Amino acid sequence: MIGSSEIYRSVNEVITESCASEVRISAQANSLHKAILKKFFCAEKVEVLYEEKKVVLTVRVSATERTTLEIEYDHLNDFLNKCIDKSEKHIRFYQGLLQYYAMQNA
Repeated sequence: MIGSSEIYRSVNEVITESCASEVRISAQANSLHKAILKKFFCAEKVEVLYEEKKVVLTVRVSATERTTLEIEYDHLNDFLNKCIDKSEKHIRFYQGLLQYYAMQNA
C-alpha cells in the first residue's frame, strides 16, 4: 500500500504537470483543478478563468442561499498546492483523484 506522503507527493507532481502550460489547459487538467478546488472550498460550482488568473466559486452558505466568491492567484501551481488538505481523512479522495487522472491520460 502506498503511504500518504507518497500520495501527496504524487498529487503535487500531477498538479505541476497539469499547470505546465497555463495558456493551453487540457480538459483533463481543468477537471483536476476543479475537483481540487471544489473539495477544498466545499464549492458547488467552480470556474477557473486561466487568462484572468481568477477562480470563481459558488458556495452554499445555507440551505437556500449561495454566494459567489472570486479569488485571484499569481501562480496556479502554487495556488492549487496550497488547496491540498493533507489530513488523513482526505487521503482516499486524493488517491481516487490520482487514479482518475491516470486513466484520463492513458
